[in-house]
Amino acid sequence: MDKMAKEEPMETADTICAQGNSLSSLNNYDEAVECYTKALTLEPQHFVAVFKRGLAFFKLGRLEEALIDFSTATTLKSTDSNAQVNIGLALNGLKRFEDAIGAFDQALVIEPTSTYALINKAVALGNLQKHEEVGRVCDDTLKINPDDDIAWTCKGASLGFLGKYDEAIACSQKALTLNPNNHMAKMNLTSWTELKAQSKPS
Repeated sequence: MDKMAKEEPMETADTICAQGNSLSSLNNYDEAVECYTKALTLEPQHFVAVFKRGLAFFKLGRLEEALIDFSTATTLKSTDSNAQVNIGLALNGLKRFEDAIGAFDQALVIEPTSTYALINKAVALGNLQKHEEVGRVCDDTLKINPDDDIAWTCKGASLGFLGKYDEAIACSQKALTLNPNNHMAKMNLTSWTELKAQSKPS
């Protein structure tokens, strides 16, 4: 008796999406985009596929396309704060800083304790040279998570730009206590220490 031919498993949007995830984990973002696009041809409203394609576009520097996908993701799942934060990240990358802040604020409406949204809002504010506001957002972040080394780094940066070098140094040191591998805090600590020395009257 002839053996029955083995049927190939049917591809679904989920299985194709999983292939895209594997490719993304290997930094093969171009191929990942192809997988997510294929998944979306099967299931146009597949949230994970459109969101992950947006992330792959973002990694490729294709920010306008990333922004479109993240915006679509929020229409598919309006309660997902990460999609909203990623809209902000894409806008920030496009130097649309005010719009980015609006996106981060919207993410905080969805999830008021999102330190991810708060930190990125602080970054956007810093890009606009609004250093006092950066400090306030960092304080809000640290109320939620006092051990957030990135928040301490951002707070130190805001104080440094305001010429408050002693406080900036203390914040950078705190960040390094929490995470000795925080390279930005290391660089900032060096900068604020040098600027403090230069600011002393000769």
